[in-house]
Amino acid sequence: MQFRPDSDARGTWTLHEPAANTAAVVTLAAVEDEHHVIDEILFSFNATPVSSITIAEDGTDVIVLDLVLEGAGHIPLRRPYISAKNVAVVITIAAPGADSTAKLAVHSR
Repeated sequence: MQFRPDSDARGTWTLHEPAANTAAVVTLAAVEDEHHVIDEILFSFNATPVSSITIAEDGTDVIVLDLVLEGAGHIPLRRPYISAKNVAVVITIAAPGADSTAKLAVHSR
């Protein structure tokens, strides 16, 4: 049976704005008998970074992408990212280096 997320669910934004040269992390805690559905990931850097973004489920990397452009960006999801049931999902932007600051916003339901 295929899981279909509730398209009417409102969802929430989770934001992390750490200090310079610090990883930006959003953690979606495991919920019993539930999936996490991620609709959109936004990020920005105040200077050109040397960084990457990782989506991990229960400690296992699922998606890893390099991030190398200054300014705002997003991860284009053609369909929502749907986690396995009963797992935590952690979205991390690695520390971008020197005086660079990263911001991370994740919309999930």
